[in-house]
Amino acid sequence: MEQNKLCQYYTGDIMPERAKYVVDVTIMQFEDGMFDYIIMNHVREHVTDEARVISDLKRCLKPGGTLILSFPVCSNQKTVEDARIVSVEDCLRYDGQMDHCRLYGTDCRDHLEPYGLEVTPYIVKEILDSKTVRKAALIPNNIAFFCIKRGATLRNLFSHR
Repeated sequence: MEQNKLCQYYTGDIMPERAKYVVDVTIMQFEDGMFDYIIMNHVREHVTDEARVISDLKRCLKPGGTLILSFPVCSNQKTVEDARIVSVEDCLRYDGQMDHCRLYGTDCRDHLEPYGLEVTPYIVKEILDSKTVRKAALIPNNIAFFCIKRGATLRNLFSHR
C-alpha cells in the first residue's frame, strides 16, 4: 500500500517500532483536517475514553473524510461496558480479552452515531471476494464501519479533492 504513488500513507501504533509513527489515538500529533481516510483496526475496544478517541479521529479528518473502524463485535448481545470491570478475570469474562475495556454488541452502531457520524457497516465477506480476503489477510466475518462526519455524504466524499 505504501508503494502507491497517488497517496501518502501513514502507519501508526502505540508501540514503538511497529509502525512509522508512535500514535496515542486519544491525542494524535497530526494536524486538523489532515486525512481523507483514517483506518483504525481493533484499537477502539482497548481504549478507556471512547469519546476522546472519536473526537480526535474526527479532528484529523478532512471535511467529508471517512473513518473506517473495525473491532470485535458480539452478535448475540448488546455492548458490555462497565468501568468497575478491571480485574483480568472480569475482563476475560465480560469483555472477551484481558486488555479490552468493553465488548461491543449488536448496538455498536448506536455507540458511533451520537458522535456525529453517519455509519454504514459492511461485513468483509459480503463486499470482497474470497481471493481478496485471503490476500489481505482479513477476517471474513469481520465488520468494517465506514463513518462519515454528519453533513458529508458518500456523493461528496470524493468531491473535495
